[in-house]
Amino acid sequence: MKRLRFGLLGLLMAVSLIAKAAQEEATVPVLFQASQTAEVLWRGKVIGTTPCAYFFSPKSRPSITFRAEDYQPITFTLDLSDGQAQRVMKTLVAETCTLTVTSSPTGASVRLNDVAKGITPLTLTRLNAGSHTLSLSMENYDEVTREILLGDGVTETVNVVLTRTPSSLTVYAQPKEAVISVDDEIVESGQTLTLGEGTYRIHVEAEDYVAETREVTLKPGDRKQAQFTLVALPGSFQVITEPAEVSVWDNNRRLGTTEPAKLGDFRSKPLKLSLPRGEHALTFKADGYASETKKIIINSQETTELMLRMTFQPDYELSLTNGQKVRGVLRKTNADSSVRLELKPGMFRTYKAGEIRSQRFLQLSQ
Repeated sequence: MKRLRFGLLGLLMAVSLIAKAAQEEATVPVLFQASQTAEVLWRGKVIGTTPCAYFFSPKSRPSITFRAEDYQPITFTLDLSDGQAQRVMKTLVAETCTLTVTSSPTGASVRLNDVAKGITPLTLTRLNAGSHTLSLSMENYDEVTREILLGDGVTETVNVVLTRTPSSLTVYAQPKEAVISVDDEIVESGQTLTLGEGTYRIHVEAEDYVAETREVTLKPGDRKQAQFTLVALPGSFQVITEPAEVSVWDNNRRLGTTEPAKLGDFRSKPLKLSLPRGEHALTFKADGYASETKKIIINSQETTELMLRMTFQPDYELSLTNGQKVRGVLRKTNADSSVRLELKPGMFRTYKAGEIRSQRFLQLSQ
């Protein structure tokens, strides 16, 4: 028996030569081919590598095995009893599976059975048949997980289309009656909007409040919140006082001081102040007068007016040499020990040192 090896290009010539040799030597030529390059074994020995030919006795029934790495071996028996040349073609089945993974867009991270494998496009070889968990992930895209069932020795391709991860925007606004719009669409305070990538215009307005507009830029997967607290439109407060020169306080902040309408006037000209909307506890202070606190309600874009006559409050007492006692507001103590008192609102008198027997400050009620 003879063994003959050749390339595919000489296949036709080889078959012709084999047939002629078989007639001369009374042997049967067999041409072996396989879907993959494989070793051809007879009686445990390699007699060639596909494609190849071999000569057998027509009386024999040879048992042949095709063997290739990563493929299941195939064993079969030849029947050469008719003495005719034969051509044998076998398809080898892979021992392991192959999985090709693609994605749109490309560049997704691939995990198989929770083990990182690489970036798409990717071909995975030597996989066992059976069920596998395939996961693809990519920044700014939703993760995709699939169960893949691979049959024995198969080669499969899986293409995964990834979906961009949506963004969300939640807008909160005060006061509660504020109207919120996102790109001119009215939404509720606290409502979560599912939005795509981009820049959005948020406008918040309410009656008697200063409207506010902002722009918010969202990237894929962003979860953003926008908080608006509108500022109430201010109102105004106008006060005229008796006496003049009364300071106006809001807690520990002095807002202003009234001035005489003209020099020497007891009554002030109007003092106008801008104040936020709402209730204010304003305190009015003037030397020689009891401080007063008034609750003032301020409405947006309106003026609240007050005419305030303060209570005269003497703070000094003189005991005179004639036995009298006089009380008033101490306005001045002179170098010659004379004392100037305001006895009534707008009425002043100076007492000489010789008229004064004793003097003292009065304890004022709070």
